[in-house]
Amino acid sequence: MFKPTLWLSTPQKAADTLTDFKKLNFHKSLELGKNNFWGSSKRIDKAQHLFLVYKSRKNENIVSLIGQKRAVFLDGKKLVLNDSIDLNGYNESYGELLDVSFSNIKEGRFWMNPELKDSQVFELLLVDQKSPFDVNEIRTYLSIKYGIDLIDHKQYTYNGKKLWNGENKSFNNHIFGLAAMSRFNLQPFQSTHSKDRDLIVSLTKKQQRQMNEGAYVLLGSNSQPLTFETKTKLSSKQWLVQTNKERVLADISIPVSRLNAAEDSFNEYELIVGAKGGERVSYSAITRDTLVVFKNVAFSNSTGTIVRLKEHSSDIKFETENNCNELRLKVDGVSATDGFRLSIADDQGRNVLMEHVPTKAYTVPNNNSAYFDVTLEYNRKKISKRITTTSGTLKAADLQKYYTLDQDKLAIRLANPRNFTYEWFKNDVPLGSGNSIDITNEGNYTLNISNAGGCSLTQYFSVGKAFQNEQWRVFPSPASVSEDVQVIFELTEKASVNIALYQSDGKLVKSLNLGTIQNKSLNLGRFASSAGVYMVVAYINDIPQIKKIIIK
Repeated sequence: MFKPTLWLSTPQKAADTLTDFKKLNFHKSLELGKNNFWGSSKRIDKAQHLFLVYKSRKNENIVSLIGQKRAVFLDGKKLVLNDSIDLNGYNESYGELLDVSFSNIKEGRFWMNPELKDSQVFELLLVDQKSPFDVNEIRTYLSIKYGIDLIDHKQYTYNGKKLWNGENKSFNNHIFGLAAMSRFNLQPFQSTHSKDRDLIVSLTKKQQRQMNEGAYVLLGSNSQPLTFETKTKLSSKQWLVQTNKERVLADISIPVSRLNAAEDSFNEYELIVGAKGGERVSYSAITRDTLVVFKNVAFSNSTGTIVRLKEHSSDIKFETENNCNELRLKVDGVSATDGFRLSIADDQGRNVLMEHVPTKAYTVPNNNSAYFDVTLEYNRKKISKRITTTSGTLKAADLQKYYTLDQDKLAIRLANPRNFTYEWFKNDVPLGSGNSIDITNEGNYTLNISNAGGCSLTQYFSVGKAFQNEQWRVFPSPASVSEDVQVIFELTEKASVNIALYQSDGKLVKSLNLGTIQNKSLNLGRFASSAGVYMVVAYINDIPQIKKIIIK
C-alpha cells in the first residue's frame, strides 16, 4: 500500500466558472484558508522525496521544510537547497511538476504558505526515500492527472510496465491522457495537455466502466500547429494514440477557438483514425457549446494509431456588424429550408433569438454579453460558431470581482493590450485613468472601459480588508445610503447559511437563503432606506452570528 509521509490534494473537479489560473487539466487547486496554519504535526528525520504540482506568476515562498541543521525553501521561481537553483524559464504559468529529493534534515517540520498571492498549489506528495515506491510511477500519476510533460517518455510506468512506446520519435511530445490507478485514487474522466490544449479526451460514465485497474489511453502529438493543408484539408497536427486495451471507446473534443476558422464561414470537421497505410475510420462531429465533439471514437492496442482532423468548408457564409448597441448577422448560402432553425444564445446560455424561417439578416440587442453562440440547423446538418461582441472585446478579463487590502494598500495592474480608455470610480467619484490604480480604502468600485468608436462597458468590483480570524465580513462600514453593501464568506468548511437584515428596532428588512457554501461573495445592494444602525445575522449551520453595520 502506498503510504506517503504527507499527501495534500483535492478530489474536486474544477467548475467551468473557476478562473483559469485556479485550475489545471479540469482539477481545482487546493483551498489554503488564510485562517489555517498549514504544517505537519509529525517531525521528519528520514530522507524524503518531494513532489509538487503548482503554478506561479511571481517569486513567492510556496512550501518550506525546516529542520535543526538544514532547510528546504521552494519559491515560485527558485528552489533553495544546498544552492539556489533558478526555476525561471522551467516553471511555466500553465502548470509545473517539480520533484526533488533531500536528506539530513533533523527533526524537520513541513510548512505551506497559506497566503499565496500569485501562486496556486494543486497537489503535494512527500515520500520517505526508503519506502517501497517507484519515483517514475508517482511522476506518471501526476503527469497524467494534470496534463504536464515528463522530461523523458521512458518515465511513464505503472505496475512495473512501460506505458509509452517511444519508437516513433515524432510523437514523443506533449503526452497526456487517461488512466485508472487505484494506488493513487486516480479515475479517468477528462484530460488535455495543460499547455497545448488543442484536443480533449474524455469518458462518459458508461465508457469509464471499460477502464479496469491499470488501463490507460495516452496521446502524444507531432508538435505541429493545428492548421489545415490547402490541398488535402487535413490537419498538419496529428496525435499518436497508445492504449493497453484491446478496444476502448472515448469522446474526442476540439475547442472551436483552436480551429482558427475563417470569421465569415461555418466549417464542418471529421476525425480520421487509423494506422498509416492501414484501414482508417472516419467520425462525424457534433457541436456542443464551444467544442467540436466526436462521440465513441474506438481505439485499440494495435500499433501506430494516428488521429487527425479534416476540414470541410460549409456553403454557409455570414457577415457580422458589431456596434455598441446590437449585433447584426447576415446569412448567405441557405438554399434549402428543410428543418431550418437558427438560434442565438448569450454567454449565460440564454436564448436571445430563435428563427425557423431563413432571412438575409438577424438583429440581436447587445445585452452586455461577452459573446453570442450561433447555432444553425438545416438539411439535417447542425453547425455553430461563437461571435465575440463589442462588450466581450472591451471587457478586462484580468479584473477580479473582489480584492483584499494588504496592509491597507492595493495595487491593481491590468494588461489592456488594445489600449482602450480606462477610467476608475468609487461611488461615482473619479479616481484616475489608465490601466493601473492604487487603492487604500475598502468599498465598491467601478471601471469604465471605452474604445475609439465611443462604445463603453462598466465593470464592478469590491475591495475589503483582510480577514482576521473571521469567517465572514460585511463591508463597507460605515456605508452611505446610495452605496451597495457586500458580504463575503470564507468558511473553514462547507456550511448551510442563511442571512437576515434587521433595523435597530428589530424590524426585518430582508432575508436570504444562500444554501450550502464555503467561499462566497454576495451583494446585498442598497437595502437601507434611511441612515442608522442595522444588524446583519448570518445563520451558519443554524447558529446565529451577528454583525453591525452603520448606514450614514
